[in-house]
Amino acid sequence: MIPVFAWHQHFNRDKEMARFLVHTNRPGMESTGYVHTQQGEVADY
Repeated sequence: MIPVFAWHQHFNRDKEMARFLVHTNRPGMESTGYVHTQQGEVADY
């Protein structure tokens, strides 16, 4: 589990396509008026 607001990256070194499942509570945060979005660095791959 990745802590809330922690910087992280994901890499796929396999030749097969990776599938990534994301669960977010963004709709709940938007309904309370609190949304924090920040662009990180572009991955060099």
